[in-house]
Amino acid sequence: MEKPSIGLAIRQVIEEKNLSITDLARELGISRQSIYNVYNRNSMNSGEVESWANALGVRPNELYERAEGNYNRKPLDNGAFGEETIVRIKEEMAMMRETFAKELEAKNVQIAKLQDTVTTLLGKSEGVILDRFDLGKGFFLWPSSIKVGNTPFSTRY
Repeated sequence: MEKPSIGLAIRQVIEEKNLSITDLARELGISRQSIYNVYNRNSMNSGEVESWANALGVRPNELYERAEGNYNRKPLDNGAFGEETIVRIKEEMAMMRETFAKELEAKNVQIAKLQDTVTTLLGKSEGVILDRFDLGKGFFLWPSSIKVGNTPFSTRY
């Protein structure tokens, strides 16, 4: 019997999923030759196993189980999740939709209040010209010049 090997487990997954060695090497930031060298490794630390598992789209435990010869691939059937799980997921999704709708409504109220405030302020400061800055999370209005009487003042540096 062959000695357990994490490298062979990685090779199995690559072959089963018909993954491109070039793409995998690029994703992991290593050379193609390094991938072939991994096939001969009997062990690696947990961080390496986790990186490989993420790149291969499997759980780290699956790689360990394959390396130890304890991996039994079970095909999913139509009842794989079970009715209880499906009902629970639907309930959680409904609660999330409800929470999202409430949060969205609260934000809409905040936006309406801010719009009223801006409208009020603009009405009181006819001589103010606003610049619009994109701060990544939205826009920020800042006066670029203010006219007091007939004298304009710049607020830019």
